[in-house]
Amino acid sequence: QRLGGYGMGEVKVYIGQRLAYDDEKIYIGAAKDFTRLECDPLCVMLTENDGYERYTPVGISDGDFIRGGVPMTRAEIRAAVISKLCPRCDDICWDIGCGTGSVTVELALHCSDGTVFSADDNAEAVSLTEKNIKKFGCDNVKIFCAHAPEILAEFPAPDKVFIGGSSGSMSGIISAALSKNPRAAIAATAVSIETVSEIISAFKDSGIDAPEILQLAVTRTKRLGSHTVFAAENPVFLIKGERV
Repeated sequence: QRLGGYGMGEVKVYIGQRLAYDDEKIYIGAAKDFTRLECDPLCVMLTENDGYERYTPVGISDGDFIRGGVPMTRAEIRAAVISKLCPRCDDICWDIGCGTGSVTVELALHCSDGTVFSADDNAEAVSLTEKNIKKFGCDNVKIFCAHAPEILAEFPAPDKVFIGGSSGSMSGIISAALSKNPRAAIAATAVSIETVSEIISAFKDSGIDAPEILQLAVTRTKRLGSHTVFAAENPVFLIKGERV
């Protein structure tokens, strides 16, 4: 049932029940064929997935995500976030202000043996994140519809933190993360000068005086009649802080 819920109902499975006993049974078929199978507690299942990912994607195309009326971190910005945070396979990651869940998905794909804890106080954002983690087969995500930093008391100590939205609580979020793990790497994005200032001040309040600041300006091409022209996206600031 869990494989089917993540769009992997066609994966081939072998289920061995009471192996080596006189009444042993072996079932072979697609996962979707056995969602209602009642097995003896003494059983084992092996899966074969010919359609597994051959690589870990970075900067997944924006159009691949299920979209709604909440903001989404664009592909190029996500790629920069992942490159700065460098999530390891067993990391515990936080995504605060998860929006559509695009960063949650990319973090989850990189920390396949870890867990991503995502939070947003917008119910639509949480619903979209749930849909996107299902679409991309990320079962290592825990999602909360709650306000940060209050919910962060329930989260485990993070290795990596991404803040896509803080609702004015940037300082509290950064402080909560560093109180649980003083060595956590934290990245936040901003589109306004005021938010950049808020992030820098929040880092300074937590003992990080010189965060790394990048301004990312993406320009894409588009067709206009018979010509190809450039269309600039709004610049985004990426600020990363980490205690040394």
